[in-house]
Amino acid sequence: MQTATFIALLHNAGLLALAAILIFAIATHFGLRPDSLRQKAAFGVVLGAASILVVNMPVPGPLGATFDTRAGPIVLAAFFGGPVGGTIAAVIGAFARW
Repeated sequence: MQTATFIALLHNAGLLALAAILIFAIATHFGLRPDSLRQKAAFGVVLGAASILVVNMPVPGPLGATFDTRAGPIVLAAFFGGPVGGTIAAVIGAFARW
């Protein structure tokens, strides 16, 4: 594995970890219940913002290929935030890519 690819993967994993910490901080600060619509929307917005950062830092692959890993934050938003969080994160990621 090339050094640049490894560093880019570490950046992406770090962004996902930072987004998870930010979601936890927002939920505890505002006292959001895990099943509330506001909590699910917060998942979508925070992980959508993480997908914007991930789009701007693609992972370089072999022979000049680049990989856009914005699906990671979107899948996490859909897993934890349901359809509401996944849709919000996907729309934000799509606008970032567009």
